[in-house]
Order: sequence, then structure tokens, then C-alpha cells
Amino acid sequence: MKNQTCPLPGRTFRVMVALLLLALMQACSPGSGENLDENGNPVDESPALALSPNFNSIQANIFTPSCALSGCHSGAAPQAGLTLQTGLSFQALVNQASSEVPALQRIEPGNPDDSYLIRKLEGTASVGVQMPRNAAPLSSEKIRAIRDWISAGALGPSLSSIQQNIFTPICTQCHFGSNPAAGLNLQAGESYDQLVGVKRSFGDEIRVVAGDAGNSFLIDKLEGNALGGSRGDRMPLGGPYLQQNVIDVIIDWIDAGAKND
Repeated sequence: MKNQTCPLPGRTFRVMVALLLLALMQACSPGSGENLDENGNPVDESPALALSPNFNSIQANIFTPSCALSGCHSGAAPQAGLTLQTGLSFQALVNQASSEVPALQRIEPGNPDDSYLIRKLEGTASVGVQMPRNAAPLSSEKIRAIRDWISAGALGPSLSSIQQNIFTPICTQCHFGSNPAAGLNLQAGESYDQLVGVKRSFGDEIRVVAGDAGNSFLIDKLEGNALGGSRGDRMPLGGPYLQQNVIDVIIDWIDAGAKND
């Protein structure tokens, strides 16, 4: 009888182990990274405030993320005595003398070339270093937005900008018409009278307390603070929720007096 070749001992077992390891490697694959940031965390897809030459947008897109950082222009002892935090930056900048060159105002309305902030951002100041310190200079687009805002008079937080960028595109899907959600109409021409000094539905809290964002019910609704029961759900209902830098724009407007401008 002819000799027959037999499989090596354990060959079938080794093949099965290899296939199992391959399946496990595929199952644990990191994936495409879609909708993840560089640290592997979910990307925040909530609405952002587009960069434009008004104070609200500049605070949200420039001052808050690039300047009002720990150890820089924030806290109880900010660098150069200049705080650029939400609710404080406008008063600290406009018509205020620079601590480095007191003959120049940090922001001189209508005059960007002689506004010390512009010189610091563009690297042309005679004192100190270009801002932001220890970071890449601001893009020409961002500096242009600040320049254009100053040229137009360096106006403060405005309802018109909030209406155009937040209330109209995001909120009026529900809060509109003769029977708006929660009895609150946020359409242009209606929102101010419906918010400022007005009690919320089913409670005594004021929707917007001029000069006091911390006690304004609108901010609680947007940030999701102590809701439930008669206080309802966080807004926009079901999300995506506003980014904090967008909410900060509304906080700035309220703390600046919630003017109808």
C-alpha cells in the first residue's frame, strides 16, 4: 500500500486560531475616525456663530477661544490688566487707555490704526510682544473682522446680531406665529418684547433680566440648568444644543443691559 501524506499535527487548530485572531482584530479596528476630533472625542456639531465684524461674533470666535485663557486675559489678575472674558471684555476695551501705552486707547471707535489692540494683534506695537502670546498670530480674516468692527464704531453686543444668527435660524422653527411654543415668539420684531422683563410661562421667573444673565430664565433653558417639571427641557428642544461660546454672546447682550438695538 502506498504511503499517504498526513497533515501536520495541530494544523487545523492553528488555522482556526489564526482566523479567530483576524476576526478579533477587525472587530477592534479603530474605524474611519469620522465625526471624531484629533483626540478621538465626538465632534461638537451644534450650531456655531459665524465670524463677522460685530462684537458678538468677535467675542465668540476670537476673544473667548484665543485670549480669555487661564493665565492670560482672564481671572482676577489678567495680563496687562485686560480681561477679555464674556461680559467684561467690551467695557475693558472700548475707550479704555492701554496699560502699556496710555496715550493710545485699546479700542478707539472708528480708528482701527490707532487702536492699541490692532497693533498688538498685527505685531506693530512699540512695547511688548505680538498677541496671542506663545501662539500663532490671528489669521488675516480674524484681524480684518476686528478692524471692520472698530471702523464701524465698535458697537457693543446687539440684539440684531443675536436675532440674525441665533433666534431666526435656530429658534423660530418652534417659537413663531400666533401660537408659539411656550407662548414665546422669537421672530424678528417680536423677540425683545417677549423676552426682556417678561415672566416665563407657568412660573414667576423672568425670561431676560436686563443686566443680569445669571438670573435670566432664557440662559437656564439654553445651558440646561436645573430644568425639569414646570421648567421644561433644555433648548433647542432635542438638540443639537448651542455651543457655549454662542450662549456667551447672549449672556454678553443681557449683562450689557439687553438693549433693543
